[in-house]
Amino acid sequence: MNKEKEFLDFLLKRFKIEREKIDRSGVYAYTQRLLAYNSNKIEGSTLTEEQTASLFDNGTLPKSDDYYRAKDVEEMNGHFLMYNRMLDTLDEPLSQELIKQFHFSCNIVRSYSFIHTNHIRALLIIANSISIGP
Repeated sequence: MNKEKEFLDFLLKRFKIEREKIDRSGVYAYTQRLLAYNSNKIEGSTLTEEQTASLFDNGTLPKSDDYYRAKDVEEMNGHFLMYNRMLDTLDEPLSQELIKQFHFSCNIVRSYSFIHTNHIRALLIIANSISIGP
């Protein structure tokens, strides 16, 4: 168990160091990109893993003949902010207020959330569902 704690402490230290140095080659950036991509894909994002990486790494999207949905870009950037907020609050006990702060971080960059801020101050009370295939 002590080895697990040592590894976790090492990993968290790496996250913080890489974030502070804006290192896009280590475990912090890998985790940011992977979690953001998968979380937003579940929500219906059309961005690919490569586009997510580009958005995280340099704040731009590759040139494309197709269009990018603003909602996808805003939600992806919100997820990056939320992940950082989670790292900043690792020592705090998980509470309803902290979960609301995470949710707010996810939605702060969305233009919709600026108009309807009351929607992001409350917890979701309608269950999400996933449908597979026709």
